[in-house]
Amino acid sequence: MSVPALRFKDDNGRDFPEWKETILSKVADSNIKWSLTGGPFGSNLKAEDYTESGVRIIQLQNIGDGIFNDGYKIYTSPKKADELLSCNIYPNEIIISKMGDPVARCCIMPSSAERYLMASDGIRLVVDKTRFNPKYIHDFINHETFRKNALENSTGSTRRRIGLDELKKLPVIYPCLSEQTKIANFLTAVDEKITQLTQKHDLLTQYKKGVMQQIFSQELRFKDDDGEDFPEWEEKELRTLCDLITKGTTPTSVGHEFKNSGINFIKIESLEADGKLIKEKLGFIDADAHAKLFRSQLKLYDLLFSIAGALGRVAIVTDEFLPANTNQALAIIRLSEGQSLDTKYVFYTLTNDRIKKLIESISVQLAQANLSLKDIGDFVIELPCIKEQTKIANFLTAIDDKITATQAQLHAVKQYKHGLLQQMFV
Repeated sequence: MSVPALRFKDDNGRDFPEWKETILSKVADSNIKWSLTGGPFGSNLKAEDYTESGVRIIQLQNIGDGIFNDGYKIYTSPKKADELLSCNIYPNEIIISKMGDPVARCCIMPSSAERYLMASDGIRLVVDKTRFNPKYIHDFINHETFRKNALENSTGSTRRRIGLDELKKLPVIYPCLSEQTKIANFLTAVDEKITQLTQKHDLLTQYKKGVMQQIFSQELRFKDDDGEDFPEWEEKELRTLCDLITKGTTPTSVGHEFKNSGINFIKIESLEADGKLIKEKLGFIDADAHAKLFRSQLKLYDLLFSIAGALGRVAIVTDEFLPANTNQALAIIRLSEGQSLDTKYVFYTLTNDRIKKLIESISVQLAQANLSLKDIGDFVIELPCIKEQTKIANFLTAIDDKITATQAQLHAVKQYKHGLLQQMFV
């Protein structure tokens, strides 16, 4: 049997015994009834069994990749849960998904209720604690070794699914209970750091959202450097602030194809919801195609605005992406150089809730999710003086910088954990 690259020692500094192999059914506690069982057949739990309160039903959406997703709340009556007692699951037990992406992912049930009822795609696992550490088993199931075996034993072409009988036979490789506990405690500390950073990121994101609502409703106003009020805001249509509002074109329109390298071509997939452009998602064209696509050549500080697909995503074109072109799913907004405009302020204005709601009201009237250039030009922009624009932009940029730094920390810790799992598990 293979040996993990990273091993723990016992409290006296000695090696633990060699690892062993079993199957998942042997991990379950044989002294507890239904310790490894699936949810009810769909016909046994229907929509008419749902209630506004009672025993919470755990759906596939609640089973995250190592995390319990607390949204998607539906309930059934205690009577119905009693009828399906074999499908009940309790706090701190493991629930495994029969399907989804990835298949056989699992999480630990929270302690927010005395019991829950699994839907059809959940599998309950009660670990035999005399031989196994539940946290270790949880992490092993979510590790790529177990996951690969689960995928190979699943069925389906579009959505993979694994049955309980197949899941029971999957191999589990494990050390002695003491080493399991050391591994579990170490990974728990890493998970706590991930949770802290995730919460910090969420709080910063919510704070930014709340502040933007106050700023653009003018509940929150800035003062000038002397502590005096800035002038009243004006309202202007976006087209009156621009030298150009147009959209890109595709290389095929001038007889060219995408290349593996060359001049950047920004596609809608390159634009993230948070306003970042992702280099790894760019396309490329050659210099000849770039020259022919002169109408969609981008300039420094152009704003890109998605007008198809995921509507209303906004980004600022910076030096690192130039020279570049874009396609017809993105509008190019080029602000007028002759007006007192802070590009970052206009960027934040186009991402506020008022514009988002306006986009929703326009798109629901259309057969498909598209905005016209006229729609964008009609946007009414609330415009303070340039000094207040800059104060607002700098304030929100500082929050964004904190969010970005937290995201980077979170990514680094997740990568660290991934590396640890590679070394700790066979």
